[in-house]
Amino acid sequence: RSCKRYADAVEEILKEEGLTWDHNLEQIEKIIPLYEKGGCKEALGAKGNDTYVNALRRYAECWKTLQSPMDLIQRLGEYFYCFAGDPTLKMDFHLLGALDGEYEGILAFGRDSFFQNCCTEDLERIPVLFSPEIKTKTYEPTELELAQRILDLCREKKCDVSAEQIAEILKKKEKIEAKILGEFCRTPQPHIVLYHRAIGGKTHEERVAGIVQTLAHEYMHYMEYRHCLACGAPYAVEEGVSEGIADFFALLYLLKSVRRCGDEKIRLAKRRYNAWKKRFGSAWPYANALYFYKTGNDKMDFSPDYSDYEPRCVDKLKRVFCATSDPAFAVKLMKE
Repeated sequence: RSCKRYADAVEEILKEEGLTWDHNLEQIEKIIPLYEKGGCKEALGAKGNDTYVNALRRYAECWKTLQSPMDLIQRLGEYFYCFAGDPTLKMDFHLLGALDGEYEGILAFGRDSFFQNCCTEDLERIPVLFSPEIKTKTYEPTELELAQRILDLCREKKCDVSAEQIAEILKKKEKIEAKILGEFCRTPQPHIVLYHRAIGGKTHEERVAGIVQTLAHEYMHYMEYRHCLACGAPYAVEEGVSEGIADFFALLYLLKSVRRCGDEKIRLAKRRYNAWKKRFGSAWPYANALYFYKTGNDKMDFSPDYSDYEPRCVDKLKRVFCATSDPAFAVKLMKE
């Protein structure tokens, strides 16, 4: 939470100064005195018991650390990087070439199908770092979430609910521990981290499909970030919406791009769909992607054919994406 608070504070100050995350260290250090004691913007810097000015100082320190990364980071291609000497990364030119083409495809799909409906700014391919780190996250529902699920069930069934149905909801309160496959990072400038050991894959096709799914998911987070930034709205307020739209976007891209590694992409998409069904209603936010199979009274099951998702499911995803600048409205649209 403190990291998010610092990130939000820096973002507000950068907006105040007309700067973005990717401006250089000299410009960042130049504005710090303005927010320190005696500076003309001391009041903003002192917000939250000096949270804002301290966040700006930490940001500058981070820049100093990351501005000379070449002794730690090795460039694989125009957009892909890894940690130098990572013995666990087996990246050949064939795989790298495939990923470069897929990244361009993800950009085109996101820009042409979603982003242009909300923003006039251009999207870009941001840096992608392959990391050997293994990270996990534990999801545990709150009592309020469980109560809301019971309330939703009562409304759906018009109060004709059995004790067994309520017990089934309460059973799902167990913790879910999942590996993190990737992350979208806003600082010091937007980039994506892919945890390649968690993604795995034994064959070329499995590796391409796994990396592409994760890359597309994280790229949707980047698009949501850019959209919210352009609207002057906070980013990723509703985790259930953010992860739901990102996972469904990734599934759509897998199915739309089946001309490359098609069989494995379809298998991976079906496995992800089954995971959503298994954990739907749990604390695992990715399962919210299942809402996009429902539009009003119309529902559909998994299909390996992308054309089956148009226009209803794709249009719903577009509407929810455009609404992410208004989190409460986005939740309402997603659940309709």
